[in-house]
Amino acid sequence: MSAPILPPPRLPRGLTHLLPTAAAQATPAERAAAQLQMLRTATVPVAVLAAALELLAPLLGDADPATRAAADDVRTRLLATIEASAPAQ
Repeated sequence: MSAPILPPPRLPRGLTHLLPTAAAQATPAERAAAQLQMLRTATVPVAVLAAALELLAPLLGDADPATRAAADDVRTRLLATIEASAPAQ
């Protein structure tokens, strides 16, 4: 016994279906990224930067070279910021 053959789904037709009627809903991560792109400076405790370094550590060994490179770049920037915020001795 074979499965019944179904007709292909009906696709919307006409010009009106090609024009967007509403903005696509952004995910929370996309909204956060858009907000962060507008920032020029931010003040956060050094402990938050250190925690970010800890969370970033697993990505330094990722299989994807682009991910490793991006993680290394962010790590370098975080370390530079932490070192720059240390009190002078």
